[in-house]
Amino acid sequence: MPPLDIKKESIKPKFQTIEMKDAKDTEAIRFKDGITVDKVRSSNELKKEIVQKATQ
Repeated sequence: MPPLDIKKESIKPKFQTIEMKDAKDTEAIRFKDGITVDKVRSSNELKKEIVQKATQ
């Protein structure tokens, strides 16, 4: 099952731990004040928004 299932409106969490020596070419992104999500939307809301933007 893929991590995102739009029909069931579910997300399967997938985590992986790595040793720092394996991430030597990876750049870490740090958010000084964190991240804020303005609005949590269902997949149906997102679909409607995508369709509306596509038809404009």
